[in-house]
Amino acid sequence: MKVFKEPFLEDQNKDGKVYEWENKEGVRFRVATDKIKGEGLIPPLSPSDEIIITFYSDRNLNKRMEFKNPKVKAYYEEKSLKQEKNSNYFKQKLESFSTKIKGIENER
Repeated sequence: MKVFKEPFLEDQNKDGKVYEWENKEGVRFRVATDKIKGEGLIPPLSPSDEIIITFYSDRNLNKRMEFKNPKVKAYYEEKSLKQEKNSNYFKQKLESFSTKIKGIENER
């Protein structure tokens, strides 16, 4: 939520908002909120005018949650590609280093 300042509005004609993010461990989360209507005798005690109506996480699921917000989806896809590229780079460097070490050991 630090990255995405604005929530995703799934339906432009309604007040509901969707917030999505992924933590450091790769667990994905989704919170859907809606406006507190203020109906009834007692006004809401919340400092916010929104209420959480659903909370979802893929922590204990086999299948990853798909992001609804296209900006969030694109951000994490790009981040994943960069991590994979860095991982492959370091893997190549490690293999190159291992090959050099084996060559030095064989010369002895």
